[in-house]
Amino acid sequence: MAVSSLALLLIAVFLLAAPPPGHADLSAGLSAYERGDFETAYLEWKASAEQGEAAAQFNLATLYHKGMGLPQSDADAAWWYRRAAEQGHAEAQLQLAGLHVEGRGVPWDYVQAYAWFELAAAQGNGEAREIRDRLARAMSEEQLAAARRIVDAWQPVATAPVTAPGPSQPAALDPVLVSAIQRRLASLGYDTGPIDGKLGERTIAAIKAFESAVGGEPRGRPRHELLRLLDERLQAQTPARAPASARP
Repeated sequence: MAVSSLALLLIAVFLLAAPPPGHADLSAGLSAYERGDFETAYLEWKASAEQGEAAAQFNLATLYHKGMGLPQSDADAAWWYRRAAEQGHAEAQLQLAGLHVEGRGVPWDYVQAYAWFELAAAQGNGEAREIRDRLARAMSEEQLAAARRIVDAWQPVATAPVTAPGPSQPAALDPVLVSAIQRRLASLGYDTGPIDGKLGERTIAAIKAFESAVGGEPRGRPRHELLRLLDERLQAQTPARAPASARP
């Protein structure tokens, strides 16, 4: 059953979805997010999310949900929202419930939606409480009973490492990481070729040239440690100058 007022309220909830200010361990990603550098925010939060940190999982889901620094993907957003929601993250529960109402990235399922709204509402989330009550008017008694059984049986899962869906992809080939490194190298005067997230010969050569210039082993492989070193050089405004062979 379609409920127009419910749909409008859900739109408002989705538009307001954003990583919460707070968690100290995620502050670098939050700073990047607040200045509009969503690519860096993704890179900062991804490792924590994969280690099971619920706040990082919620933040990563928000980037996918809104298409900030990443291709918009309801399926990826739902996957990360669920990881956080299962640990008891109220905002993730609210967003996952909304996706179930609309069938975006997850099956259309009022029973699941009501259960997640109820769990978020039980933690004091007013938006969840309001939408839950509107949703209940569109559900049968059997559906409501099924949803309440889910809520009664629910227990939060323990924090644990997770593996994101999709084919296994080593961090060195993560296109977001590669493009972030390419952009920083280009700012320092290195020729990476197109900033396209692909690890081509020119990008490998530029990485090796930078690593040699700062006294490191010329490995030529994208990694988070390299990204942080590039950021340090840029922030210090004393970049290691690219040798002539590595410049455009």
